[in-house]
Amino acid sequence: MKIKKVRINKVFRIGMIAAAGLLSIGAVFLIIKEYQAEHVREERETIYEYSMKSKVNYKVHVKPNILYEEEQLGEEQMYLTEFVDYISADFTSDFTGSDNIDIDGKYAIAAEVRGYTTKNDEKQIIWRKDFELVPEQRFKRSADKNSIKKEIQVNFPEYNQFAQSVLEASKVNLSVELVVKLLGSQTLDIPKGPLKDELQTSIIIPLNNGYFNITKEGETEKSDIVEEVTKIPVDINRRWIGICGGLVGAGILGIILMILFTAPLNAEDLRKKKIKKILNEHGSRMVIVDHIKITEDLEVYHVKTIDDLIKIADEIEKPVFYEQRDEIMEITKFYVKEQGILYIYEIEEEITLVLQEVFEEVKEEVKEDIIA
Repeated sequence: MKIKKVRINKVFRIGMIAAAGLLSIGAVFLIIKEYQAEHVREERETIYEYSMKSKVNYKVHVKPNILYEEEQLGEEQMYLTEFVDYISADFTSDFTGSDNIDIDGKYAIAAEVRGYTTKNDEKQIIWRKDFELVPEQRFKRSADKNSIKKEIQVNFPEYNQFAQSVLEASKVNLSVELVVKLLGSQTLDIPKGPLKDELQTSIIIPLNNGYFNITKEGETEKSDIVEEVTKIPVDINRRWIGICGGLVGAGILGIILMILFTAPLNAEDLRKKKIKKILNEHGSRMVIVDHIKITEDLEVYHVKTIDDLIKIADEIEKPVFYEQRDEIMEITKFYVKEQGILYIYEIEEEITLVLQEVFEEVKEEVKEDIIA
């Protein structure tokens, strides 16, 4: 039994077959990708939590004077040098963990007087002098907490006088400051490897000025979680494989159906399509006659397109006519007549129509590429 094929535009037919093929290839690629993927699920378990905080607080103690009633001043103020007796600084560093660990560390507190100049907003140290305030302290313990707390008193007038003496002796006028700092480190033996924490907090006090303010550096506060990641094997996504398999089958079925039940338009189809298009677009301006007789006294002109014939009919205000035929395929010529002149448009031969259709398809594809 011969299968009756539906004739459709060649470009559309090829496009549908190509789309079905790409659908199948893409689905096969997704199936392969799913089989090759690492099929594991990650589970995260918190095995340790910790937090660390380092800070420094200070107070400025003043001598009896005519300005201040209180004996000490708080932070973030301007202080008059002549009224300052001493400065107390409280250095603290706290560690808190979720379980006992080995903690090993050391720290020391020192003062540094330094003369400097500034270039491009950066300090360049010209000279410095170190003073030990608290010698190196070591600690080692197993606990879930560790706290370093050390309060010291800074004899501000003494350091200010020292700075003035250096400037007078060197005869070099520089900016001078006093840096009081806690320096040290601690090693925390947390799970997944030891963690080394550097301790570096300080206060900076300008010297050799009539007034000053104090700045802090190195204060930190952080917390973290140590996790253990476990990879658990899982099955492939069979539902996804099934969907992709269905797409492969749909693509292959689409190709088979397009090949078996469709065919590109042939020359006869194109001819019929051409005639129907002319009648649909211009039928209201045409006259059907039983018979057309072309005599020798007529001047006959053949025009290239139906649009040319319609244009002539419009200009001379004459109708377009054609002969009555039983089959639409037999309507091949259209006429316009005026005062001994006959204009004829004849539909091209089948092979010409095929070539013309191919040309139109190629032109449309090029146009789409340019637009894209």
